[in-house]
Amino acid sequence: MASYTVQPGDTLTSIAQRHGIASWQKLYNDPSNASFRDNHPNPNNIFPGDKINVPDVSVPSPTIKAAPALSDYRMAIIDGTGPSEDLEYGESMRHSFCRQMGDALESQNRGQYWRGPSWHGLEVESSANKAYNYLLKVHHENPKLRLMLAGYSRGGSAAIMVAELLEKKNIEVDALFLFDAVARHKEPGGEVIPKNVLYSRHARRDLKAPLIVKYEGTFSDLEIKGFSLVNGSNPMRPSFGNTGLSWRTREDGRGDHERAVPFPGSHGALGGVGWSFVTEDESCQKRVASWMNAQLKSKGVWHGLKSVRPTPVFQASPGLVELITGWAMDLLLVARHKSQLSKAGPIK
Repeated sequence: MASYTVQPGDTLTSIAQRHGIASWQKLYNDPSNASFRDNHPNPNNIFPGDKINVPDVSVPSPTIKAAPALSDYRMAIIDGTGPSEDLEYGESMRHSFCRQMGDALESQNRGQYWRGPSWHGLEVESSANKAYNYLLKVHHENPKLRLMLAGYSRGGSAAIMVAELLEKKNIEVDALFLFDAVARHKEPGGEVIPKNVLYSRHARRDLKAPLIVKYEGTFSDLEIKGFSLVNGSNPMRPSFGNTGLSWRTREDGRGDHERAVPFPGSHGALGGVGWSFVTEDESCQKRVASWMNAQLKSKGVWHGLKSVRPTPVFQASPGLVELITGWAMDLLLVARHKSQLSKAGPIK
């Protein structure tokens, strides 16, 4: 029996595979890890520095077959919401995780990047159609290429829409990578990961009440001045909730999906563009980059995401009435989000 210290980017699945254990469930449910289970009731929530016991693998060791070589891939990447004007958008999102992936993969001719919608979100469907046409063309030219998708914020919902469109053509999506995906658009769809997606990983913000209350009223959106009844003044974005929390299961049993992993930080930090005054954001960005790099690496994909320190921005000082009203709304929104999370997971 050995003790293992969890490293950045680790999951129970990767730890089990590294030690030759058949599944993460066997590792997690081993009697020696009773204390670990008590401290980690959600197996998705493990953190660097945690200790877990690794049971001895029974002897003789099973023959381990070499993993099949992964075929080449092409990825469509849709970034999050930002300013309407392209130059301003490019400046504000120059360090986003999706932009980093786009810059790297476009230079390798392995992917294509699209900017995300403007503040009103009316371009979600058009962004999805552009990415869909790109992957459809790729598939028709070379059906052996693995098709992948990545998206942040509203771009994450658009990426799910792309998968839904490909499903209608009976085309599989090898992997879907989501950064705090949200569904804030008028079009239907983009909420449940469809059956044709074989692998998905989702990093979401951890909407805990103390963190949300801490930052209520601390900024004003460019187009929403001062206090807003749609919570434009909170970088945690409690009104956004999340999409991509559930996935449809396949009849053939294929598919590798895990529940969205929470990280304490703002919505911006989950996309790599955090706020300087949110003290959790710099650490959050580093953790998200490390975790997602491990997921990308497992699929044989470029995995060089880096966290760039947020640019200093103005922090507002809300009045007492604004704070009390905002806090009341925040708590209602958190309760709604918790309800959504309780229903997350596989759908038959």
